[in-house]
Amino acid sequence: MDLLKVNSNNETLLDDFFYFMKNHKPHGHKDWPEIKEEFCGSLTNELFEKKSFLYLLTESKTILNYFYIKFEKSINRIIFQSYNPEDLIEYSKYLLELKNKKNYSIEIGLRDSEISKFNKNSSYFKIFKRYNLMDLKKIDYVETNHVNSLHNLILKNIENSEDIKSLVKIQNECFNDHHGYEINTYESIKNELNLKSTSYKNVHVICNEEKKWIAYAWMFVYKEKATGKLSMCGVRKQFRSLGIAQKIINIAIQNLFDQGLNKVILEVDNENHAAKKIYSAMGFKTYDNINWYKVNPELI
Repeated sequence: MDLLKVNSNNETLLDDFFYFMKNHKPHGHKDWPEIKEEFCGSLTNELFEKKSFLYLLTESKTILNYFYIKFEKSINRIIFQSYNPEDLIEYSKYLLELKNKKNYSIEIGLRDSEISKFNKNSSYFKIFKRYNLMDLKKIDYVETNHVNSLHNLILKNIENSEDIKSLVKIQNECFNDHHGYEINTYESIKNELNLKSTSYKNVHVICNEEKKWIAYAWMFVYKEKATGKLSMCGVRKQFRSLGIAQKIINIAIQNLFDQGLNKVILEVDNENHAAKKIYSAMGFKTYDNINWYKVNPELI
């Protein structure tokens, strides 16, 4: 078997990797774009800017496994993903980017459906966080709009550059204390909004009478699967516990179903009982979990 490091200008290997991911069941923490141009384009930029590194394990030019390494330098974290993470034991010594990174937390997210007996018993992986993967079928949807607010709420979508700046501000404010969250920038948000899997119309915002943004929900669309995803949802602290989160989520979900989608998925912290209660009341059910492990430096 050969271990190949993929460069940003190797279009053939990037294409092969796209079809490998497309033809294998969902795994790990990352949702990859379903459109080849966006999949290869975003990965090419990451590799070129050295924000991530990709190795392919091949035999007779057929991909058997991969090692995706994403650097988050601002928070000293390295995220690792592989179709078969057990191969990390054998091949870690060849992944040069992981060497001498003692100041970094090296983490890997594994779904319940892919955790083997080996991982559960291995001293190289220590679990520290769990997220529930939930889905809602259109036929099971229950609308739950219960707002207890004195404010005159105004609904809007993203329309211009000032709105993008406001989205950056509220997103960073709502999530800057969450584990693994990197501060977003105007350019990073703008680039995401221009993907075909999302759009300006799929970001829903609630403002008060003073036009201050108080809540938002950001949705992604996977047309091939007729599925939408609640990617981000945030409410400013002073406006929480008023039912506003329920309202913005309901608006976003109804918009996805109006687009002809059959299902909505999301990911929620297992310890966020308030959010889980809201989602369950709407008809969401847990179908899998993502378990985050810290990788023991001795393995590297």
